Amino acid sequence: MSMGRKMKLRSIVASIKIAWVLLILAGVVITTFAVTTMTTMKPAGNQASGIELRLSSVDPPDPEPPCIIYRDIVGVPETTYLGLTVRVFNWKDTTLYFSITGSGEGYTFKTVQLGTVDSGKDKYFLLDAFATRPRPAPEELEEGEKIETIELILSAYSDENYTDLVETYTKQVTVHWINSEDPVWTIEVLNNFDDGTVQGWSAVVEVGNSASEEVATDYVLSAPYSLKATIARLTTMAGYSYELRGRIEKSVTTPNKDKVFGIFDLRFSTAFGPRSHGSKVTRFSEIRKDADILIHLGSPAWNVAGSIPSDRWLRMVVPLPKNTTVTLKVILCAYFYISGGPIGGEDQYAYIWLDNFKIISKEA
Repeated sequence: MSMGRKMKLRSIVASIKIAWVLLILAGVVITTFAVTTMTTMKPAGNQASGIELRLSSVDPPDPEPPCIIYRDIVGVPETTYLGLTVRVFNWKDTTLYFSITGSGEGYTFKTVQLGTVDSGKDKYFLLDAFATRPRPAPEELEEGEKIETIELILSAYSDENYTDLVETYTKQVTVHWINSEDPVWTIEVLNNFDDGTVQGWSAVVEVGNSASEEVATDYVLSAPYSLKATIARLTTMAGYSYELRGRIEKSVTTPNKDKVFGIFDLRFSTAFGPRSHGSKVTRFSEIRKDADILIHLGSPAWNVAGSIPSDRWLRMVVPLPKNTTVTLKVILCAYFYISGGPIGGEDQYAYIWLDNFKIISKEA
């Protein structure tokens, strides 16, 4: 294989594994997250900037593939909200203070003071409700799609008052809007659970004691039912931290068409049993295609509270390969610190709800 073909193949694979996620719910904050990892790397030899902003799991010195955020207008409120998990690198020889804002036609961005990143280190920051934009009208999406570009502007300062500017770094991000109800798209799969069955989804415990799935009525987007998974762990001793992790999954075969997307409406939550208490952190969630991570939401640091939004509906849109049988997995990981409670009993719970899952497709 020629070097050119190898580089092209590598770029395609990296692009598939990058996850640009749109989380949607009418009436609440809409937040977008990206794949993240915790590795701190040195800059490439040709690194021109002393600071850098990334939204993916690709570490320097490898170039970051194009950044794409997928958004579906169906069910979006008139004012949409955009948020990001960003990764900030500091290659300078001193600690710097960082702020971030953005620009883009039709968007209104906040300016967020992020705090410090030490010399030679990188850090993750959650930007909730970072920007707003009026929802595009269906007629704006020709053939059910619309592409636009925004810029993220990272600024580094030497002082805590954010007055002594050292450097700026600008990154372009593509926003790919989809109207999943446009007739040009074929709905290949629709799981709304309104027939009272789990429609092929199952719950699996990864770390813990049990996992179960059922149709539920406590939180739904399309009445009367959603899918609800419960992952539980038996408390064994107070004064310790415990990981609880589980997933829902389903095998699907994608159509032989050029463009295929999976659309997930999800909700996450955690709880203690009635006799136990302490603190809990919803650490991360992932969507996987078999073993490949399509989306990673949240902070790599286990003790960062509020790493991902809980107790509200979120929408995630991902591109899928065509003409392939894959197992789609939605993973939730949480950490609990037990400060009291009995020995034994299902005292720690994690919940995943899914509603209106779709796979849509069309020719290019």
